[in-house]
Amino acid sequence: MRYLLFVLMLMLLIQQAARAAETAPPANTAALVNGAVITTADFRAELNRVLRLRKKSETGMEPAMLAMVKKEALDTLIGRELLYQESRRNGIAIPPATVENEIGRLRRQYANAADYQAALAKLGLNEDMIKSQIERGMAIRSFMESRFGSKTVVTEEEARSYYYSHQDSFRQAGQAGEGRPKAVLPFEAVRDRINKQLQRERAQDELTPYLKQLRDAARVEIYLVGGPD
Repeated sequence: MRYLLFVLMLMLLIQQAARAAETAPPANTAALVNGAVITTADFRAELNRVLRLRKKSETGMEPAMLAMVKKEALDTLIGRELLYQESRRNGIAIPPATVENEIGRLRRQYANAADYQAALAKLGLNEDMIKSQIERGMAIRSFMESRFGSKTVVTEEEARSYYYSHQDSFRQAGQAGEGRPKAVLPFEAVRDRINKQLQRERAQDELTPYLKQLRDAARVEIYLVGGPD
């Protein structure tokens, strides 16, 4: 009888260990998005990028604000992964040669290979990570252009309306004469800038609900201790 109880208890322990192994977060994983891994290294690199944009550091931020920034970083990575998965589902593939050309252009911005590697290290990146980011970024951009491109076309009338309602944004650099405001740049000189601004705004207006739709339908598992907080 005692032997039977021992065997039953041993089987129960084995089953519990197996279930724990199945639910344990994969090593170095910040999140899973439909089974695709977002690594903790990816998360740290994105968090550092967001902190640089805000000109902040982790040690100099209030805990509540840092928690918000961490959530923003992880949400951005999850959104990118969802868009990348959609690009693949729609048959978009970036040729390796195109990615290599872009990496070559990036390398040429530095005096030598050592400076290039040092810049990557400062950003918390390595060669494989930057290659992946470039390939994914190009695929996402291609997908978004195909999905939202027609909705972000800016007409002449729309561009001029924006120009006349935001004239203070288009004043010439330098000091104005005494008692006189700086001159406003002509419309044609800022047309491209206006187009890009309106396209960004419209793309964001389209993207926000679309990403929510994708995320609601996705299986997202967050493994950072305590979530991104």
